[in-house]
Amino acid sequence: MKPMDFDLPTRVVFGAGRLRDLGAVLDPFDGRRVFVVTDKAIARTGLVQELTDLLARAGREAVVFDEVEPEPTLALVDRAADLRAAAQADTIVALGGGSVIDVAKGVALLGRNPGRIADYVGAGRVAHDPLPLVAVPTTAGTGSEVSMAAVLADGASHLKKPIHSPRIRPRVALLDPLVLRHLPRHVAIDAGMDALTHLIEGYVSRGATPFTDTLALDGIRRIGRYLLPFVADRSHVEAAGQMQYAALLGGIVLTHARTGLAHTLTRPLGGRLPHGRANAIVLPSVMEYNLSAAPEKFRAIAVALGESVEGGTLAGARRAIEAVRQLCAVLDIPRSLSEAGVVLDDPAALAEAAYAQDLSKLNPRTFTVEDIRRLYEQVA
Repeated sequence: MKPMDFDLPTRVVFGAGRLRDLGAVLDPFDGRRVFVVTDKAIARTGLVQELTDLLARAGREAVVFDEVEPEPTLALVDRAADLRAAAQADTIVALGGGSVIDVAKGVALLGRNPGRIADYVGAGRVAHDPLPLVAVPTTAGTGSEVSMAAVLADGASHLKKPIHSPRIRPRVALLDPLVLRHLPRHVAIDAGMDALTHLIEGYVSRGATPFTDTLALDGIRRIGRYLLPFVADRSHVEAAGQMQYAALLGGIVLTHARTGLAHTLTRPLGGRLPHGRANAIVLPSVMEYNLSAAPEKFRAIAVALGESVEGGTLAGARRAIEAVRQLCAVLDIPRSLSEAGVVLDDPAALAEAAYAQDLSKLNPRTFTVEDIRRLYEQVA
């Protein structure tokens, strides 16, 4: 076995109705003024009011910032951080999906580190532990509640700017399946496919370990069994909980094993369509590209998705791709970027931009700019 490191510093609080335990979850941090990061869509569901009522009953004052957008910018984080400082809030609670949690990570970071959030783009630049952050995910997809990354957009160039540091992981991930009952169907689909992409890419990654392999296959099995029931009924508590748990596993896996070529393709598409939908569109083609580099692992993915794998390793491995394509078809996911409303005017230039981001060093099969261009043309 190769050398490996594995850690999970985030405390996980999981179960139906556990949102009611928020006050107790916050007790170790001794904070009295809480800065709640969320968005207006979530506020309209009544969840924000429910959360602030819980905080009030626990003797804490809430200051709500509900201006997070689907593709949050560096400037938005700076503005939220300034409001947090003016309010003298000492604890952060994120109520939302990956975008909300990523903004909250930035706000918490700036609470104890100087400068503006752009100063921390890249890896290993966070010198001091951020303010305590509790993440309450309202989707089952990104795994941001346990990851050490925050991805924000440059408002001028629209390019994604990732921040990587073990310090920015939330102190607590509070997962309550009942919170997902408000999730729109299309968001449930996009988020679920995002989680599946994380798990598959992490499993076949050259950075995978026995720890991440075990978690990835478990998450893939759960998504194969529960994504469709969850999409059909987001108030199905068992399906919602299973999807939350699978997304959590995806966040752990991608933190340790990293993402692959699918994320290289989709990162430059930020703002043009939801990230999870973009991943779903490109994933089968990327799996096809990577198949020869890890046939045994793709065969195991097929088994985890409930496929019969008779006929040898390669034939079984191909069943994984077919299973993902069939899942996308059942969920009415567009078969191409153009069908999703995204026209690639210059695949060669986009390939150059994607390659320059250098996201997928651990992809199981090496690739060139030309390989990326061909993949873009396949999925266009």
